This record gives sequence, C-alpha cells and structure tokens, in this order.
Amino acid sequence: MYYMSDVDVGIPLWVRITLERYAIERILRWEGRFNLEGDPERDAYDDMMDELREQFEAVDGGSGRFVVEITEFIDSDERMVAKIVAGSRNKHENIPVSGGFLQNWREILLSRHPPVEDIVLPVVASSPTGLWLVMPHAEQYGIEWDRDRIDAKADRLQSLDGVEPVMRGSFGGGLDVYWTENWGAYRGEYRLLDYGGVVLHGESYLRPEEYPFEDPAWDSKET
Repeated sequence: MYYMSDVDVGIPLWVRITLERYAIERILRWEGRFNLEGDPERDAYDDMMDELREQFEAVDGGSGRFVVEITEFIDSDERMVAKIVAGSRNKHENIPVSGGFLQNWREILLSRHPPVEDIVLPVVASSPTGLWLVMPHAEQYGIEWDRDRIDAKADRLQSLDGVEPVMRGSFGGGLDVYWTENWGAYRGEYRLLDYGGVVLHGESYLRPEEYPFEDPAWDSKET
C-alpha cells in the first residue's frame, strides 16, 4: 500500500499475522462478550483478550477498536501503536465488518491525502483488509496543551475540500476533531491521533483495489 509518511518502520511477518488473527477473533467472538459469566462464548472471548494483553501492552480501547503498543517487536526509531478492529457488523449500513473497520479505513485513506500531512498522525502500515493499522505513538501526558492551536488545526481540517468530520458525541456534542483527547504531541506539533470520524470524499485514487465498500457518509456530500 501507498503511505505518505516519511517514517521508516519494519514490521515482521509474525507481528502482521498476529494482529490480523486477533482482529478476526475479536470480530468472530464479539457477541459472546455480552453473555453471562461462565458462558463458554464469554469465557472464550475473555481468554482471547487476556492472551492479547499478554502479547502486547494495551494503550487504549473503545467499542470499535483496541490500541496496543508494538514498539519492542518492530524495527523503528519511534514508538509505534497498532489499532485492531472489533465489534459486530453494522447491519443498517453497507459496512462488511464493524464500525471499527470503517474507522480504520477512514484513517488509512485520509492519511494518504497530502493536505492533511501536518494535521493527522500518519498511518505507516496496515492490513490489506483494514483490520489493523500502525501509526506512531503521540504523547498525551506531561505536555502543554494549547487549545487555540488545536482548534486552528481542527478548523483547517474542516475547511479542506472533500474532507468532512462526521463524528459527534453521543448526546449531540461538538465534532470530535475538536476534542483534546483525540490529539497528541508528535515531533513537536499537535497531531490528530483519532480521526476515524473524518470522511474523505471523492479521492478515489487513494483507495486500493482491496477497499471493500462505500463509506455510508459519502451520500452526505457531493463527490
């Protein structure tokens, strides 16, 4: 796949296969996690997640994706994290796997778009299926936050032709590209580290042959 980043990273085959396997297992076993304790499907999911946490250090996680650090297993001068998808298929939209799958693909595609190069954290590697991606670690603790600079970058992102932030809070809050928790420090600059809620319209040349579906948000704007 094509990547715009200048970050040099070598990811061993076993790491790629392991990330793919955990992504698939998290999807297949996802519904079982809601069963009662003692249920075999619930136990299988919990055992798989325990194994994942033993293999990689957990950094963050939500309903759609689980973030782990993979720095010690790869060849890179920078800290790296992987975002692994999870969740069941969204039956109401044309999404073949889950919301996390959609978020991963949005980040993969947007990170290839030159106008956002100094705004978003780059994706430096990903599965051909979009089930996982790798990006540098952005520091969020012990740094000085400047709301004006973050808002200015979020404003610029929102103003770009063909770029549309669509993710809001659960109760109708503001766009999540303005949330401080979605930003971090990377190479001395603020970078958006979670942009799975930002849609890139029209730039079909950035989509690889493996790109498997149409983003439901494409209908919301002329392409």
